[in-house]
Amino acid sequence: MIRASAGLPDPTSVLARETGTRQTIAIIAIIACIGCAGLIATLHGIVGTAQAAHFASTTSIAQGVVVNNPVPDWSSPSFRLSPAVVRAGGRQDNATQNELWSVADAALTATGHLVVIMRGGTEVRVIDPRGTSVRTIGRPGQGPGEFGRLEQLRLLSGDSIVMYDRERRRLMVFSPQGEIIRSTQLEVEGKPRRPDGLESPSSGIGAARCCFSDGAALLRWGAAWTPRDATVRPRLDWRIATTESRTTLGTPVLSAEGDDPVIRVRFSWRTFSAWDVFSPLPFSRSAEMTIAGGDIVSGMPDKFEYRVFSRGGTLQRTVRAAMPSAPVSPADARAARARFIGQAAPMCSAMKCTSAETARLTKAYGDVAERLTLPKTWPAYAELRGDDDGSVWVRRYTVNPADPQSWARFSQSGALQGTLLLPANLTVLRFSRGHVLVKQFEPVDGFSFVAAHRIEPVK
Repeated sequence: MIRASAGLPDPTSVLARETGTRQTIAIIAIIACIGCAGLIATLHGIVGTAQAAHFASTTSIAQGVVVNNPVPDWSSPSFRLSPAVVRAGGRQDNATQNELWSVADAALTATGHLVVIMRGGTEVRVIDPRGTSVRTIGRPGQGPGEFGRLEQLRLLSGDSIVMYDRERRRLMVFSPQGEIIRSTQLEVEGKPRRPDGLESPSSGIGAARCCFSDGAALLRWGAAWTPRDATVRPRLDWRIATTESRTTLGTPVLSAEGDDPVIRVRFSWRTFSAWDVFSPLPFSRSAEMTIAGGDIVSGMPDKFEYRVFSRGGTLQRTVRAAMPSAPVSPADARAARARFIGQAAPMCSAMKCTSAETARLTKAYGDVAERLTLPKTWPAYAELRGDDDGSVWVRRYTVNPADPQSWARFSQSGALQGTLLLPANLTVLRFSRGHVLVKQFEPVDGFSFVAAHRIEPVK
């Protein structure tokens, strides 16, 4: 049952304790060289500051402008979180009673209500400012107002709600009271080409970015995978889907790189002479695509920059910060290869392998690890998130997942506005209306919650 979680420790107080402790040991840690990642990050900032003078201008190019910014001040955040304005949670040990199980997305209304997609995209709940569930919107099914697997939502004018149903290939708009206003069936003409040039047997509609202020969505067209043993990133087309009664996806508005290809490991297993498993490349980059206001924001973290396109696909500006990517050291490479090989043991445990099968899979991973060509640098950043007001939030890449999250905010015009520090155990759902919506799962007691915090300037 959803209940208010006022008794839980607030992430802002936890972060204050973490930050105070880190400040106390920072000098000792650097001198003692405890944690090379921290030292790299420190050097990173020093190098970036030295280069800031070369990145402190805006220049015009043939298409759009280039907006150059100095290194974000990660050590002195400009923004902080207020105590939660609304928070609700429940225990995850009984999924039939916990409406917050498997939260996919959430939004905050003008009246302070949370609208949450949960249960793996099969249920939508409205939660009031006290943390109480007050309404269910839609239901699973195939009819009007019903859905298969919801992925994302956005609030439109008047707090009407648009949702994207990936399984049914529908865009649906609901009133704030949960009544269906319209449902759009998405159609495609022809079939996309796979990266290897063959025609894809699937419809080609992939992930969505929902949505623009009029309810239109940005949809990926094409396969999300690359051929086996691929060494290059695929290129994926993105198209606009509107909320008309029926819409056919037209000409792509944007073509962008996809994620780094995964690595195939082949070995013989029981009756299979060739059994394939796939793993991400160490230090691999993930393509970022988001909507910020009425713009499309695209980025590949080979370097600290992102590009802003109009809804029609015209490049408007490239936004950069003078923050070079940290180099991958020989020790980093050795540790990455060891982690890559180490995937064999837990995989075999899950597959109930014999000792001989475990040895074969470990050797297969080791052979592939020796042939890997690793990137020369760590990713420049970890994630891009667009805000409804057109601003863009960029999450700093950290080597240690236990480190707090550092986010830099850039205005709609691309100017660096400051940084925000969040606890490591929070997952950001979205930035919107001057707030950040987060979710958290506490593995100790099985309690999960969703909360909205105001983003305030540090005084």
